[in-house]
Amino acid sequence: MTVFDEGGLDELDEERRAEIRDELAGVLTHAEADRVIIRAARDEKTAVTVVGRSGAGDSSDEDSVGLWHEIPRIRRWARGGVDARPSPRADQLPEN
Repeated sequence: MTVFDEGGLDELDEERRAEIRDELAGVLTHAEADRVIIRAARDEKTAVTVVGRSGAGDSSDEDSVGLWHEIPRIRRWARGGVDARPSPRADQLPEN
């Protein structure tokens, strides 16, 4: 596991940081990847990004992304409460 803390949580209140930690714990509990990268960057929309990669060969260029989860800086709300929709799975991401 690799963690990049670039100050993404610094300006959030303690309640939101606790919510983010809880969501992160849930994501990591269910992660099935050889390597997990967590990045807390100073982004206006995303507080934490979690990427899980699994090796398909000897070269990191052959790795596949099996997990991509973004935790927003501000809680998303939906009718009736929190919008708990997960980020799209890697197989749902548009191809470049």
